[in-house]
Parts: sequence; C-alpha cells; structure tokens
Amino acid sequence: MKISLITDECTHDPFTAFELGRRWGIDHYEIRYAYRWRLPASPPWACDLVAAAAKAHAVTITAISPGLFKPVMQTDGSKIPISTETLAEIRRQIDELLPRCFEFAGRLATRNIIVFALPKPPDAAGPIPSIVTDSLSQAAAKAASAGFQLLLENGQGSWADTGRTSRTIVEAVNSPALRLTWDPANVIHGGFAEDPVRQGYPLA
Repeated sequence: MKISLITDECTHDPFTAFELGRRWGIDHYEIRYAYRWRLPASPPWACDLVAAAAKAHAVTITAISPGLFKPVMQTDGSKIPISTETLAEIRRQIDELLPRCFEFAGRLATRNIIVFALPKPPDAAGPIPSIVTDSLSQAAAKAASAGFQLLLENGQGSWADTGRTSRTIVEAVNSPALRLTWDPANVIHGGFAEDPVRQGYPLA
C-alpha cells in the first residue's frame, strides 16, 4: 500500500509539507490547498510555487483536488442548492476552471483530478437530479479528450454521499474518464448508518 499525504493537512506551505513528508518516508502527495488558496483557482504564483516545490523535492503527485462541483457555500455558511442561479457557476467551472485543472495537473505530472457531485439539499428525496450526471458527463468528456481521469469523491452534502449513490452516479455517467475515490472518513463525518468499509466500499 502506498501512503499519500494531502499537503494542506500538514501545512499550507508545500515546501515544508514535502520536506516533512519525505522525512516521514512519504513520497506521494495530493494537492488541494496552498497558501490558503484552493488550486488552481488561485493567483498563478501559488501554482508556480507548488510546481517548484514538487520538483525540488522530487515527489509524486497522485491527484489534485480543485473542488470542482463541490457544494458552493453562502457567506453565512449554508449550502447553495441546485437551481437556475447555479447553472452559470456550473458552466463556468466546466468551461473555465476545468481547463486550468488540466494545465495544473499536467505541470505536476498527474492525470487524476478529484471532483464532487453538486450540493444535495438536507431534505432531498427521490432520484438523483439529471443536472448532477449531466455536469459530470460533460466534465468527463472533456477529461477524456484531454487525457485526464476524473475521480468522484464521496462527501457529506453532495449527491455522492453514500456508496450506493456514488455507484449510481458513476454508472449513470458511464465514462471511462470518471471513476471513484472512496473516503471512509466522509461517511463517518456525515453520520450515515452505512459502514464505510464493510458496506460502502463494496458498493462503490
């Protein structure tokens, strides 16, 4: 098993994160935040420094996690539900942010980009909305053309909140460019009755 460290869970300075990680015997890393910015939706210098740090410490980047389709938060901390008001933001992420992700991931020599499944209202019931699978299908098509792999992360507050719903979404998109990255801690944090290892993981 290869251990991978999410750098910002150690420090927002990638040079320090890689230095400490290498001391601990860790060679593989996931990039999410640096210098308080979620990358690559950041000033160019932040991406430049991450790329320079990765090269200086000769580490392997397993994936980047740009927060694509992650539940959008309002200033009061509440989630913005899927609506016509969010369609423009979804379009912006597909047309503007995703190409930046391809460029940044390429600089870090990884083909893996972590994505999410749009916000799920607390009282939501019924089937998964088509906008969820449609947005991921469009993103997966772009990823396939560019030679990248999207990894859908399960998470509280998104439509991919359990093993069963995550599997349903991936099967509905039905693209080799969309796979699943399973986070058992997100299941526990969400308070789901599903056992993330014995039940959720086999479903996913």
